[in-house]
Amino acid sequence: MSAPITLFLVDDHDVVRRGLRELLEAQPGWQVVGEARTGREAVALAERLRPDVAVLDLSMPELNGLEATCRIRKDRLERAAHTGRYADHPRELSSAVLNK
Repeated sequence: MSAPITLFLVDDHDVVRRGLRELLEAQPGWQVVGEARTGREAVALAERLRPDVAVLDLSMPELNGLEATCRIRKDRLERAAHTGRYADHPRELSSAVLNK
């Protein structure tokens, strides 16, 4: 059996993180390895946890999801998925997702 795909959830709403965790962990071979409430917390934890995929809210306190993605991707992260309204941040989203 291959190693699970590790996921990291970042959202400032507890109910959203709980719901995402339930949905994602129901998938065979997927494992949520951590959660964060703010962008700054996400950057620090992602460095320690080294997830395969991070799922981040775009709009969070302290550091938004786009900036957090840029900082996390500089380290190692290969994939990021964003929740929230993309239409509010199209240029920043493209930059965060496409550039390291």
